[in-house]
Amino acid sequence: MLSPMKQKLNLLFDLYGVLLRTQSPQALANLERTIGSGPEMWEPYWRLRPGYDAGTLSDEAYWAAMQKELKLEPFDYEAARRVDFDGWLEPDQEMIDYVLELTRAGHRVGLLSNIPIGLGEAVKAKHTWLSEFDAVAMSGEMGVEKPSVRAYELALELLGTQAAQTHFFDDNPANVAAAERAGLKAHLFKDINDLRKVVDND
Repeated sequence: MLSPMKQKLNLLFDLYGVLLRTQSPQALANLERTIGSGPEMWEPYWRLRPGYDAGTLSDEAYWAAMQKELKLEPFDYEAARRVDFDGWLEPDQEMIDYVLELTRAGHRVGLLSNIPIGLGEAVKAKHTWLSEFDAVAMSGEMGVEKPSVRAYELALELLGTQAAQTHFFDDNPANVAAAERAGLKAHLFKDINDLRKVVDND
């Protein structure tokens, strides 16, 4: 249960490492096996990800670039996309339940996520609770990703709040630092208690 609150808050959340879990060891192994690679795949996977997240690389272009970088035998790009996306759908149910309590109590709640277009669609289809948020800002749809200040500006426009009156939670220090530069009240997220402290003390 929520404790009595002095005022309604404006809350903007990252997705992965906050509301949804990052890839499990099994998910990592599944993707390595699907493309015929090993742990060496993760360096180009992340290095190429910004363009994929921002929508400038299509699914096919991303996996073709991965194949070229790793000098792999041909593999099924669609299977890689599907296995990759499946590894990014696991919820942190305790956090989700608490954030939904906040939305239902009248707080303004939004999402700002670096996420490819197709994965964003899969997340919204599976996690229909996102429809209760006041704003859902996904990088693939916006054409810009964190830590660009423009990503925060667009999310705030969707949420209808001012930066100085909005709390932002992210598990990535670079994104937290960028949010601070954009004027938000930024918090490095480690667990649900980081959010509870803000809700209880603001």
